[in-house]
Amino acid sequence: MTAVGPTCRNVCRMVDVVTVKGSNVPMDLWTFDINQPLESCLHLAANAPGRKKRRWQRARVYVEFGTHEDVQRMLYTDDSAVRKQIAGFQMKWKEAILAYENGEWQEARQHLAEAADLWPGSAADGPLKSLLSVIDRHGGCAPLDWKGFRKLTQK
Repeated sequence: MTAVGPTCRNVCRMVDVVTVKGSNVPMDLWTFDINQPLESCLHLAANAPGRKKRRWQRARVYVEFGTHEDVQRMLYTDDSAVRKQIAGFQMKWKEAILAYENGEWQEARQHLAEAADLWPGSAADGPLKSLLSVIDRHGGCAPLDWKGFRKLTQK
């Protein structure tokens, strides 16, 4: 995660460790967490002067994370209750990922459930649903040959 600056890194969450089809080298998968909808940023990027509006390009947001006003408003809050909730979620998530990597999937599942309890709308969180699905597909136990990552077999 050294390829991005600290502002972006602080809002990213590791979600899995995988090998991709055709490779044996494990790599971390990360997601970018934003606590509010991206609508204002997407609107800004989609309507930039001289930009052709293509439906598939709307998700590409080219802004300076360290200084852009809309991004700052989405990423940071003065509400101490919200900050505490975010910190609790992040702590439980990190504990879950560590347990998952170590093959302690029952413990990982417990931490994921605790993280979900701390975050309203977590039922729609793609990384949470994905990791729970992986764990549940294996009956809550890491495979016997678990090495801390899983193989993705499709592109």
